[in-house]
Amino acid sequence: MGEKMMNTLRIIGKQKIAEYTFTGIEGGFGEGKKAMLVKEIAVIHGKKVWHINEAINNNRNRFKDDVDIVDLLGIGLVDTEIKEYGFSQQAINSYRGKKA
Repeated sequence: MGEKMMNTLRIIGKQKIAEYTFTGIEGGFGEGKKAMLVKEIAVIHGKKVWHINEAINNNRNRFKDDVDIVDLLGIGLVDTEIKEYGFSQQAINSYRGKKA
């Protein structure tokens, strides 16, 4: 799944919805399917990223992998590719530390 995902997940530019500007992501869930980053969901809801991740993890049974949720680190992206989605090296390292 990871290799297929890497080939289909791509940034399509900034998207504006209402007063919010998002990193436009397409693929990952199928051709032409759009996605949102957790950090942008956090902005909409006025929460910290860790809070959104905690809510997702507490309700993991409600999400299907690669249908409802994609873990960018879990699909084999390297740091430079993840940074293209607007993540800092510190955020990547912090996430890896929690998974270890």
